Amino acid sequence: MAIQDIKSGEIHQLSLLLLMDFQYYQAYLLLILFVFLYFYVRDYIGDGDLLIFILLTTRYGLVIVFQIMLISSIITLIYMKYQRTTQVRYIPFILMGYLINLIMI
Repeated sequence: MAIQDIKSGEIHQLSLLLLMDFQYYQAYLLLILFVFLYFYVRDYIGDGDLLIFILLTTRYGLVIVFQIMLISSIITLIYMKYQRTTQVRYIPFILMGYLINLIMI
């Protein structure tokens, strides 16, 4: 990710770790777990999905993220059954799970 300085026009690289809000201590553990898990599941889940889950965990904690995962997985399975497909983009379903979780709280 890069940020451009308006006055000078210089482009500065910004690490995504600086954008994370480590409000919950479990986020550190999950961040390390996802990094190691990525090497095993990179054929099945995309980089963006893992990044979204890591960022959500740093902000809302493990319990909320597991609820979002459950809701989005159920919606995805229903969609895949009716569309008769084996591969879908998962980020829209994560968004739906997040919004449904916000409504339920």
